Amino acid sequence: LTVVDANGCSTVASETINTLTGPTVNLDGTNDVNCFGDATGDIFISVTGGALPYIFDWDNIEGVNDPEDNLAIQAGTYNVTATDAAGCDDTLQVIINGPAAALNLSGIENHLDCNADGSGSIDLTASGGTTDYTIDWTQGVTPIGSIISSTGVFTIPNLDALSYDVLV
Repeated sequence: LTVVDANGCSTVASETINTLTGPTVNLDGTNDVNCFGDATGDIFISVTGGALPYIFDWDNIEGVNDPEDNLAIQAGTYNVTATDAAGCDDTLQVIINGPAAALNLSGIENHLDCNADGSGSIDLTASGGTTDYTIDWTQGVTPIGSIISSTGVFTIPNLDALSYDVLV
């Protein structure tokens, strides 16, 4: 820039206009939902660049000026927009996973061939939830056994005519 006054005197000045980069929303981590329908998911973010302070707007929270992290949420797709003091913004989409269906257990009892011969069994099918499934069975408070299966199909063999509790 050159400035000249009424007497013809001049001076030169140099100015630099910097370009301010807008904010960038970064995904720092997530926690997926443990059980179908639960709100145990979390999204952790951070923001770099732009001009402080930032205003956060999550699509699942009413209003603006939301918290930076989105905690205790269900499985689904979430969007967050971070707007800096200059009005520049960035949006990030995050998917929180969870089981597609509730955990379910069904069974068929195979009764004894003869009295107290240990030929009884229970055929079980677990579905929903998250694989691998672990089946534990007890008689009262006494642990009897445990099976792990990625398919969800189990047979508990060699049972006598008693009452058993099964936990998935």
